[in-house]
Amino acid sequence: MMSKYFGFLDKEEFTTWEKKKQVDYLVSKNACCWSKIIKGSMNEDVLFGDLNEAKLVFKPSNKTIEEFYEFILGKYDRLISNSHITFFKDFNNSVFGLDKEEQKSLALKRFNEIYKKVDVPQIEIIERKKELGLIEDVKNNSHFQKLHQIRSAKRINLCPLPIAMEYFYGNEVFFDSETFKNLELFKEVISFETDLKILVNLNNRYQFEDDFYFSEYGALRNLYKKYDHIFLSFDAFKWTHKAIPNFKGAIPAQIDSLYEALKRLELVVKPKSNFENYIQEELQMNISKVRHIDTETNSDHAARVKIFMRDLPKKSEEN
Repeated sequence: MMSKYFGFLDKEEFTTWEKKKQVDYLVSKNACCWSKIIKGSMNEDVLFGDLNEAKLVFKPSNKTIEEFYEFILGKYDRLISNSHITFFKDFNNSVFGLDKEEQKSLALKRFNEIYKKVDVPQIEIIERKKELGLIEDVKNNSHFQKLHQIRSAKRINLCPLPIAMEYFYGNEVFFDSETFKNLELFKEVISFETDLKILVNLNNRYQFEDDFYFSEYGALRNLYKKYDHIFLSFDAFKWTHKAIPNFKGAIPAQIDSLYEALKRLELVVKPKSNFENYIQEELQMNISKVRHIDTETNSDHAARVKIFMRDLPKKSEEN
C-alpha cells in the first residue's frame, strides 16, 4: 500500500503554526476531520480540544486510520507470521495420520477455541429471514463478518490523534520503540491479527463457512462493490482485475483490445471514462485513454479481441 501521510508534515515547521492553521491544514489534506461524538467524552487523545465545538471531536480521517493500520501490519508482519507458523507446525503434527473428517473435527475445535478468545460479545450481527407462511428464522451471521467488525474497531482504537501525529511526522523511531510496543492497544492488535490469520487459514483449508471478508475471493467481492457500476458481472471484474497486471509487452494496446472485447460481450457499462478511471486509480497504471481501434484495419488488435472474447466469462457462465 502506498503511503500518503507518513512523513508528510515537517514537525519543526508545523509546531510553530497557530492551532487553527494546523487544524485547517490537516483537514485540507484529508488527514483529519471533525466528527460528532456518539458516546463518551473528549479526553487527552484530543490534541486540539480547545477548538472543539459542542459534540464535535477532531480526529484522524478514515483514510489515515486505514493507511496507519496497514503500516503497522507491514512493520510487524514477521511477528505475526512467526506465531502463525508456530501454530501450524504444532497443528500439522497433531493431525498427521488422521483421515479428513477427523482432521476437520480437530480443526473446528481449535477454530472455536481461538474465535472465542477474540470474540467481542457486545458486537452481535443478527440476520432475520421470514419466508411466506413460515416461522421467522433468526440466526447469527458469519464469524468472518463479525471479525471484520472487530478489526474495524481495533483499527480506529490504534490510531488516536497523538499517535497519528507521530505518523504524520514520519517518526519511524517512535514506532520501533518499546514505548509504542508496550501500548496495550498495540499488543491487542498483534494478538488479534495473529489469531485472525490462523482462523482464516484454518477456514481456507477446511471450509467451515464462506469467507467474504478476508479470503482473496472475499476481498475481490468487496472491491467489486466499488466498481459494479462499470462491470456487469463479478466474474468479468475478477477476470479483468487479475489479467491486466499480468499483461506483458504493449500494455496499452492490450487494454484497448480487452475493453473492446468487454464491450462486445456486454460486460461493461458506458461511459468509457469510468473504465479508464478504474485502470488509473485502482490498478495504478499511467494510461490516460482507452483508444477505439478499427478491427478491420488492425489485424493485431482484431486477433487480441478475438482471444479476449474467447477467454472472458460469458453472461451465461455467471453464478
